[in-house]
Amino acid sequence: MNTARQTTWIVLFWAVMHAAWASDVQIQDPYVRAVPPGQRVTAAFFVAVNASTQPRAIVKAQTDTAERAELHEHIHDGGVMRMREVPRVVIPAGGRLAFEPGGYHVMLIGLKRALQPGERIDLTLVLDDGSRITVHPEVRRVQPHSGAAHQHHSTNH
Repeated sequence: MNTARQTTWIVLFWAVMHAAWASDVQIQDPYVRAVPPGQRVTAAFFVAVNASTQPRAIVKAQTDTAERAELHEHIHDGGVMRMREVPRVVIPAGGRLAFEPGGYHVMLIGLKRALQPGERIDLTLVLDDGSRITVHPEVRRVQPHSGAAHQHHSTNH
């Protein structure tokens, strides 16, 4: 096989394998919490399913609906629930990870407009290999999270 043909096959093989790897992570039941008019911060939730044999990570979130989208988690700190930004969220190999109230979530900070229940927004999740998954979470009215008092804590806003 000549060098040009061999290079073409290698590039094609890599592209197919990359596409297969990227498709191993699926996002289920994405939604965004509806907030009262004038509130400029909300959160997105979903279940991330990793069908691969390797752990995968979400390293970034993007949307045109807000000025910023950040990966966050709730932590217990001295008996108080706090939220903090995290650089990545690992989805275990062959497992699933819920982004839910009281746990991991995507903060949408600086909403550019009021979100109406029933509408859908665009949200793109960037994985550790650079691949992107775009989902269209529905804006939903959600009952407030019951439990310990919580505070939002982040040095970035």
